[in-house]
Amino acid sequence: MVGLDGSPSGLTALEFALDEAALRLGAVTALCCWTDCGSSSWPDPLPFVDSNALRRGAEDRFREVVTRLADRRPDVPVITEFVPERPQRALLAAAEDAALLVLGNRGNESRPRLLLGPVTQSALAEAGCPVAVTPATVLRPRTPLDRA
Repeated sequence: MVGLDGSPSGLTALEFALDEAALRLGAVTALCCWTDCGSSSWPDPLPFVDSNALRRGAEDRFREVVTRLADRRPDVPVITEFVPERPQRALLAAAEDAALLVLGNRGNESRPRLLLGPVTQSALAEAGCPVAVTPATVLRPRTPLDRA
């Protein structure tokens, strides 16, 4: 299970989840949570916003990005889920039966000074499965083939 919000660390998390699933002959479920910024439950609803069009656009973009990255690992089955829920609750519920939950260290709504965002902090404290946290960029060791 991997949580995505489109942030650089979230995309790195998806790449990591795909690599781990390939090693374990497993599958990946990519989950994106949507909060409607035009609804009355949003702290400051945006006026004149077509919430349905925004959601469709976000969901299409999410599926497009997941498909593009998953194409690099055709041996790994990938399921996408786009849910209208807050990420803390949705990720914890979706990861109940997961072998591993993979998240980026900070998402789009996190302050740059935070080492870990609130969703990642919640998952580390409450998830019922192991949690892997990836930074925005992963330092990969150099190999002799890299010296060209």
